[in-house]
Amino acid sequence: MTAPTTQADKQELPPFSGDDPLCPKCARIGARTTHRADGEHGDDQRPTYGRSSRGERLERSCERCGFIWDEDLVRPADAIQQQLAAWLRQQLATAMRAAPTTADLDPGDVDVLTEAVVDVVSLAALNLPAIDDLMGATS
Repeated sequence: MTAPTTQADKQELPPFSGDDPLCPKCARIGARTTHRADGEHGDDQRPTYGRSSRGERLERSCERCGFIWDEDLVRPADAIQQQLAAWLRQQLATAMRAAPTTADLDPGDVDVLTEAVVDVVSLAALNLPAIDDLMGATS
């Protein structure tokens, strides 16, 4: 029996490129996506009786030229955090531009202040205890 794939065997993968990826070889937009489990051989590897040295990943295959490349898994927490940060940026910028005390601020200053607040809020959110821990503390 072959040993499981170790972290040292796994390569750093580019991030997931979305629903319409650009082929790195022929520049066509659009590719097929296949989930590959840790140790599973990809379409560009010759199957063997042993495990592949590749970790869990998304295998992309160009619809035009057939080139195959791997990308990292979608990280839902990352996507949610990015969406929340974008929403928070928009809300803060709108509020700051509407406030009478900030009317004389340059728009670039508002953007800098907004980014600073989003950074602080994001850092605080990452350090908050899990909601279950909070709910258990109040019971």
